Amino acid sequence: MYNVEIVDFKPVNLIGYSHQGDYMEIGRTFEKLFVYASSHNLLSDKTRSIGLYFDDPKTVEQNRLRAFAAISVTDQTDLPEGDEVPDSNQIPGGTCVSLLFKGSYAELEKPYDWLFGQWLPQSGYEAADFPPFEEYLNDPKDTPPSELLTRINCFVTNG
Repeated sequence: MYNVEIVDFKPVNLIGYSHQGDYMEIGRTFEKLFVYASSHNLLSDKTRSIGLYFDDPKTVEQNRLRAFAAISVTDQTDLPEGDEVPDSNQIPGGTCVSLLFKGSYAELEKPYDWLFGQWLPQSGYEAADFPPFEEYLNDPKDTPPSELLTRINCFVTNG
């Protein structure tokens, strides 16, 4: 149903803000992050926009869902002191399954259900102990929802 690639994911250093609650509301947290990053000259054409999702919305109450809205930074990024300084995080390197989804963020449940409910159990791989993460490949401010590109990633080990 979807094309899944096995990739060797390289580590990525991140800064961002924690988000708790409905995953569909994480856009507000990203907006806050982009205001901070823009005002501190942290954005470039190489900046990656990434969301880490720690909980399964099918088993965790919506108001308790935890996520991290992030952008990529170089190793040496010095963040100015202040009230709204983002947290640092890192995505480690390793073997990752990666699925490219085209469509509205509201439709992301479908590829997740397929990836974790059908593809992964039949693949010979098991999900590793790291949360799934999404990389947003275009800007929702100037891209129609049907044209949004989201790469869903999950680290795996041989089953």
